[in-house]
Amino acid sequence: MLKSPLKQILAIVALIFLLAIATLFAVQSVKEKKDLKDKNVKSSAISLEKARTRNPVLATPQSITAGEKIYKQYCKQCHGDRAIRDSTCVCTATFCPADLRNPHLWKDGEGFVYWTLQEGRKPMPSFRGKLTDRQCWDVVNYLHSLTKEKVTEEEKK
Repeated sequence: MLKSPLKQILAIVALIFLLAIATLFAVQSVKEKKDLKDKNVKSSAISLEKARTRNPVLATPQSITAGEKIYKQYCKQCHGDRAIRDSTCVCTATFCPADLRNPHLWKDGEGFVYWTLQEGRKPMPSFRGKLTDRQCWDVVNYLHSLTKEKVTEEEKK
């Protein structure tokens, strides 16, 4: 046990210093992950014209259900069970799949997600030839429904 008041003060100052350093490293790590995640949403090669492609499939309950089934078969392995980064998402040191419930993903239109499915984006493969146009639009409708749920959840907070 420290007997001298000076030693006690120095020990407290050292502890505070170590906690401050640990906090800085934790904040930097979170910031780097956030920057990587934001970069992955912004860095797609989808043109604005393609991103604004209109969705020809109405977002009916049937379309959303069909899209959910396709999502679970082809997409959930990387993007997670509910298309949001959580413990089921496969982030690595250099890449993190897009958070598909992020409203920024939809700012240019549903066509952005449709064309990303069609053309792929490394390391995500192209689904052209694997999924029909209708199936891609069903996935878009499903994902967009999740985004609307997220916005509603955040409004309730």
